[in-house]
Amino acid sequence: MPVINHLNNVARLQRAFVLGISAVVVALIGMHGTAFADDSNAAKPESLASFVQQAWKIDGFQLDRDAVNSTVPMRVSTYMSPAFIHRGQMEGLSLKAKELSELCSRQGGEWTYLGLPPARSERGQPLASGSSLAGAAASAPPTEAGMRDFVKAGEQSVAADAAKAFIAPLQQAPDALVADALENAVRWKWLGRYECRRDAEPWTATISFSKWAARTEKSYVYRDVTLKIELAQR
Repeated sequence: MPVINHLNNVARLQRAFVLGISAVVVALIGMHGTAFADDSNAAKPESLASFVQQAWKIDGFQLDRDAVNSTVPMRVSTYMSPAFIHRGQMEGLSLKAKELSELCSRQGGEWTYLGLPPARSERGQPLASGSSLAGAAASAPPTEAGMRDFVKAGEQSVAADAAKAFIAPLQQAPDALVADALENAVRWKWLGRYECRRDAEPWTATISFSKWAARTEKSYVYRDVTLKIELAQR
C-alpha cells in the first residue's frame, strides 16, 4: 500500500506540473500576442503632415502651403587663426534631411536626391535659360556629335543656374564661415531637392538656405543658419 500511495502521489505531481507549464505557456502566448499587436500598431507608418506636426511640433501644418524654418546653431572655433566651424557643428545642417529620409523608409518608400533647387530671380521667378544654351541649340549639327555637344551645354547651363541659386542669398550678406558650411552641406547632399518614391502618395522635399545671423553667448561665438523646408504631396 505505501508503494501504491507513493505512485499516486507521483502521478498527481506530474499532472500538476503539466497543468502549471500549460498555464505558463498560455500566459506567454497572451503576452506575446499583445506585444505583437503593439508592435503592429507602432509600425504603422505616419503621414507626412502628422510627422511634421508631432515630431517638429508645428500645429496646423498643411502640405503644399506651409514651409518649415529650422535654425541650426553652429559654434565657431576661435582658438585658431583663421576661425572655423568644426565638422561636428556643420553636421547639424544634415538633421532635417536625415529625419525625412528615415520617415520615407518607415513608409516603405525610396529616398532619392534630385539635386539643388532651380535658380530664381529677385522676384521669385525661375531664371531664363542662358543665351549660350539657345546658341548651342541653333548651331548644333544634326549628328550624334552635335547632340552630345548640345546635351553638354544643357548640363553646364543647369549647373550654372544651380550655383546661382546657392550663392544668391549670400550675396546680400556674405560670410566666409557660413559659405564654407553651406558648401560642405551641398557636397554631402544635405541641402537640395528630394523625393520619397513609393506606390502610395509619393512626396517631395526641398531644403534650402534661408538666412544666417552672428551671435555671441558668453565667450562663445555662433553662426546661426536658418534652413527652409518645403514639402509637397503628389
